[in-house]
Amino acid sequence: MKATRLLIPAAVFLVALGGTVGVLKLASTPAPEQENDGVAAASKPRHREESAFSEIRGLLRAGDIEGAKSALRRLGERDPLAFFELLAKLPGMPGVDDIIRESAARLPWNTKEITALLNRIGPPEWRDLAWGAYTAARIGTVPDEEIFDVGIEARSHSSLSGIRQLMEDAAEKRPDSFLEMLNRKGGTSIREDFFEMLMKHHPQRAAELFATIPKGSPGSNYDRRYILHARARGLPTAENLLATLKDLGERGAYSWDHAPSLVFQVYSKATPEEREKILEAIASQPVLARNRMLGGVFYESDKTVSPEEFARVVKIYSTPLLQREALESWMESQEMDPSDRSWIHDLPTEKLKQRAQEILERR
Repeated sequence: MKATRLLIPAAVFLVALGGTVGVLKLASTPAPEQENDGVAAASKPRHREESAFSEIRGLLRAGDIEGAKSALRRLGERDPLAFFELLAKLPGMPGVDDIIRESAARLPWNTKEITALLNRIGPPEWRDLAWGAYTAARIGTVPDEEIFDVGIEARSHSSLSGIRQLMEDAAEKRPDSFLEMLNRKGGTSIREDFFEMLMKHHPQRAAELFATIPKGSPGSNYDRRYILHARARGLPTAENLLATLKDLGERGAYSWDHAPSLVFQVYSKATPEEREKILEAIASQPVLARNRMLGGVFYESDKTVSPEEFARVVKIYSTPLLQREALESWMESQEMDPSDRSWIHDLPTEKLKQRAQEILERR
C-alpha cells in the first residue's frame, strides 16, 4: 500500500509530461497559416532551436528532469526568446526559477514581441518571475519612466510584478524623482504602494513628499486618502499619527471617515510603550476629536484590547454615556469567565463598575 502511495505523484507528473510532449510536437510543426498570423517573428526561435526542443522532448520522455533543466538552461543562455517560447508550453516543472530569471534578463528590451511573449507564460508564478527579472535587469541603465511604462504592461498574478523591484529601488534611492513621475502620470493607485515602500526607507520625509501630490489632479483625492493609511501603517508611533492626521487638514482629527481608521492602523501595530503615548496624544485632543479617535482603538476587534488596557482607554471618553457604550461593546466581544471580576476594580467610575457587574450576572 505504501509503495502505491509513493507511485501516485510520479504517475501524475508523467501524465503531465506526456501532455507536454504532445504540445511540443504540435509546436514544432507550424501550421500553414502561421507565418501570416501576426506573431511570425516569435515563432522563428522555435525553428532555430528545433534541435534543443527535440533534446528536451527526449529527456522528458525518459523522465530525466535534471537533464531537461540543464538543456533549458543552455537554451536560455543561447536564445532566451526560444527558451520562453518553449517555457510557455511546459507544465509546472519544479526547480526552474533561477533559469527563468537569468533568461528573462537576457531578453531584448522594450519590444511588443517580448511583452506578448512574457504575458503568454502560463503558470502565473513563472510569469511574475520573468517580468520581475526582465525589468529589474534594466534598473540603473534605462530611465525609470521607460522601465515603468514597459513593466506596467505585465499581466500580473501578484500585484505590480513588472514594476515592483523598480519601485522598491526608487523608494530607497530616488524617491523625489520617482514620485514626480507618478504625480505627472496621475490617475493611479500605485502611489499608495510607493508610499508603503517609502516608509521603510524614509519615513521622516513622508509628509514632505505627500505635499507634492497635486491637489485636484486625476486620482489625487483617492490616492491622498489611501496614502495616509499607508503612512500610518508604516510607522506606528504617536508622532506619526498626529502628523498623518494633520495632513488630512485642520479638521483631520474630527473626521468620522478617517480619524478612527488611522488610529487603528497605528495603534494595532504599536508597541505597548508606544500605545501609551498614543493614548496620551488622543487625550490631549479637543473633546469631539478625542471621542472620535478613540473609536480607532476598537476599530475592528475589541479582542485586541485587554481588560487592563480597556480601563486606561475608557476613562479618556468625555461623557458617562460614551464610557458605558464602550464598556458594553467591549464586554460583548470578550470571552470572559463570569467568576473573574478582578479587572472591574480598575474601571474609572462606580457606574461603570456597577454596569460591568450587571452584565456578568446575566452570563
